[in-house]
Amino acid sequence: MNALRKELGDQQHEFSNPVADTVKAHRWILQNGPYREDFEHQMANVSLAALAKIYEIEFHEAHHALEDAFVTAGLWQKLLAKLETMKVLTLGNC
Repeated sequence: MNALRKELGDQQHEFSNPVADTVKAHRWILQNGPYREDFEHQMANVSLAALAKIYEIEFHEAHHALEDAFVTAGLWQKLLAKLETMKVLTLGNC
């Protein structure tokens, strides 16, 4: 959202559409799932490229709008599947 506000030239712009944050979902999964030795690293490193690597999604060119969109869609598929196995049926439960 900050990137969109920056592009709009308005840091205070309010968006009316609901927003789902891949980083927040990823961190929730880590905090509520089984402990992993690389927990701290995964909590800190949350770039799109880092999340693609963690969730085994092919990613070639960062900051290319179409590639970013496809990777984000693939990431959401993985996140939603993981949340479903954790019995989370809505993002409001995260």
